[in-house]
Amino acid sequence: MSGVFLEKTLFLFSGIFEVIFDLYFLWLPVFIWLLFWTYWKKYVVAEALLGTKTTLLQIRLPQEITKSPKA
Repeated sequence: MSGVFLEKTLFLFSGIFEVIFDLYFLWLPVFIWLLFWTYWKKYVVAEALLGTKTTLLQIRLPQEITKSPKA
């Protein structure tokens, strides 16, 4: 009994995969566009970050502090 069920299930899955692979011209461009768009956004952000000039500011406290840290 389970052999028949397994056989029908495998037949059903093979039919589903066959339809998916036969219709690749519908889903493949969408998949490629999503990959392209994701990496394009990362590239643009990286270019913007690498193109900006940065400055490091240092805060130096005076040597004599007359107030306590609670102030």
